[in-house]
Amino acid sequence: MNSWKAIRLITGREIRERSRSKAFLISSAVTFLLVLAVTVLPAVLGGRTTTHEVGVVGVGNEAIVAAARAVIELDDADEELALTTYPDASAARVALSAGEADAVLVDGALLLVQRSGGFFGSRIQSLLQQAAASVRIDDLLEDPGSADVLALLASEPLTVESLSGENADETGSRAIIAYGGMILMYVAVLTYGAWTLTGVTEEKSSRVVEVLLATVAPRHLLAGKVLGIGVLGLAQFVLTIGIAVTGIQVTGSLDLPELPIDSVVMLSVWFVLGYALFSIAYGAAGALATAAEDAQSSAMPLTLVAVVGFLASFQALEDPEGTLAIITTYVPVTAPFVVPLRVALAAIAWWEVMISILVAILTIAALVRFGGRVYAGGLLKTGGRVGWKDAFRSSEL
Repeated sequence: MNSWKAIRLITGREIRERSRSKAFLISSAVTFLLVLAVTVLPAVLGGRTTTHEVGVVGVGNEAIVAAARAVIELDDADEELALTTYPDASAARVALSAGEADAVLVDGALLLVQRSGGFFGSRIQSLLQQAAASVRIDDLLEDPGSADVLALLASEPLTVESLSGENADETGSRAIIAYGGMILMYVAVLTYGAWTLTGVTEEKSSRVVEVLLATVAPRHLLAGKVLGIGVLGLAQFVLTIGIAVTGIQVTGSLDLPELPIDSVVMLSVWFVLGYALFSIAYGAAGALATAAEDAQSSAMPLTLVAVVGFLASFQALEDPEGTLAIITTYVPVTAPFVVPLRVALAAIAWWEVMISILVAILTIAALVRFGGRVYAGGLLKTGGRVGWKDAFRSSEL
């Protein structure tokens, strides 16, 4: 049996066995219910009305505001518009910058916002664009030859101007999003790393591993387990986020910030790299133990390393261009928490990102060999906890 076929078989086995286990099903159900409770119940029970603070400058805004209110009424949404008139665009920009307004309409043609772009657009921005489009269509119906219908439908009627630059995201919002992602990554890495740890320990204590090793090499068994748990964990993780986002979007229970595309990409890349780093190490730690309590003891150094990496993100948030932030960018166990933050704060060059990714990949490759050897050396040893050095030296790899 070649390496890839063996890994594929172990991966499939891991996905099938874990996805049918009561522990996985119960934990998934509880997680999804909690997410739904947090996102849906406030809207169902609270009846909170969202107020959009809209500024107006000049003329030509009345029809758009009226159309926006009609759209809200048609959608039966718990929203309302609060209007404030400003003497000129300069005063409106000051109010917008101070957070006194969510958006400002200028002469029925220009829409001023704090920021624009990202994966989730601004609700007030899309609402006013929809209202302006309906006004344009009404005008077209009155004078059919005055405009190109296709051009009108394919474009946004209001020109959007962001205070922080066209299609740019305000730094504070980006930092909050990135840091929220770091918290999720920290929880996910430790959770799915613990799955690998307990999975290896259970198979060793039940002696199932002895049967598996009769046909599969230890390194293939470890790789398949890491991949299987990673795929299953990532699916659960993405589904949980999807349920949360859908619930928030449907109910409007929370104000979702925009997600900058570069931050999403970096979080995704480093989620995979961070999981690979820690999960391989957790798998090796699980092979050193024969019981759950021994497994936790073996994995304690890894947990402390993950905590240190997470804490390093605090200093990166405070000083993203500082010496400590730069150093931790190139340390594999801290990079998954630090690099996405520095990207979100626009405090890192592209070549620094590429070097940090390369260092992480090389570290994972080295860890596969080291972790695989420890894994192989510790699996068949029973009678108590095995030391890292003893497992490494006794391996035949």
